[in-house]
Amino acid sequence: MSDFTLGSVYTFENTADLKGDFIGFTFNGVHSSELGIVRVSEGDRYEEALTPSFTSKTVAVPGGDGTYYFGSYYTQRNINLSIAFDSLTQDRINKLTRLFGTKRIVPLIYDETPYKVYNVKVSGEPRLSYICFDENGERIYKGEGTISLICYSPYPRTRFKYREDYTPENIPEWNASENDGIFMNLDEWIDASGIIYKGEYDSYNVNTGNISLYNGGQLDTDFNLYIPFAEGSTTIPKINISLLNNNEAQLFLNEITQQSTSDKKIKINTKNNLIEGIDESNNLTGSIYNQYIEKGNFFKIPIGESELHISQGIAEAEIEYNFLYY
Repeated sequence: MSDFTLGSVYTFENTADLKGDFIGFTFNGVHSSELGIVRVSEGDRYEEALTPSFTSKTVAVPGGDGTYYFGSYYTQRNINLSIAFDSLTQDRINKLTRLFGTKRIVPLIYDETPYKVYNVKVSGEPRLSYICFDENGERIYKGEGTISLICYSPYPRTRFKYREDYTPENIPEWNASENDGIFMNLDEWIDASGIIYKGEYDSYNVNTGNISLYNGGQLDTDFNLYIPFAEGSTTIPKINISLLNNNEAQLFLNEITQQSTSDKKIKINTKNNLIEGIDESNNLTGSIYNQYIEKGNFFKIPIGESELHISQGIAEAEIEYNFLYY
């Protein structure tokens, strides 16, 4: 665990010193150790916001005291990465510039929580403070820096949903043990992550029309449900999609007629409240099928175990969803 703080003198003996809990991170697929940098704290303790900041919806009482309260919602999350380095070359500074000069939203993952993915964008000018040395005829930089990031979607999502996917092969920044070949800090985060082995979850049972669900996150989560047009057919029969034992989580659809020959499936997108046409590769075709909604509402998958039911007549169905964390 890192005890590095801003203003300290940093000496890193080898690449292993640049990885680990509260030191390493992966930004847009590049691990910090590849750049010769580490995360550091801004004091003698680390600080962490347990939730994103939030805004309350209120309206002043006309002609009276107080305000009406209409609930709250979480806003964007701001992240400041404090970094340190003791052997940056000019080439590595150029790589840092290219990496953090992106204007796109990219993934950020901390070594101590390798299951959480933050979707971030650089929000301010990355700055370095350093002293330059000449070592063996090469210019070397030693110092610190700050990188400001913003998460427009405040909730990190799972990197992988299933326990069996967390392997040294899938997570390249892991320090694998030579004895057992698994990540050395696995026991420190796996229970908190809520991630378990896939087993029978998320597979459609054509006999019952059910899909067993498991949401190991900290929030109810949206999902994408894919239902294909049967081969040789241009319709999908009338269906009811619901969570068992939850009368409020129901969506009734009338018989759907294919709008385009490119539409091989419909995608029920509960984040955007859309029923969309997609092709064989799950790419959007531009077709919208919301007009076939008879009644009900789009709903989310609750925390823990639940079961999605699709009424009879559907031979295939697939579901996608992530775990979300504060």
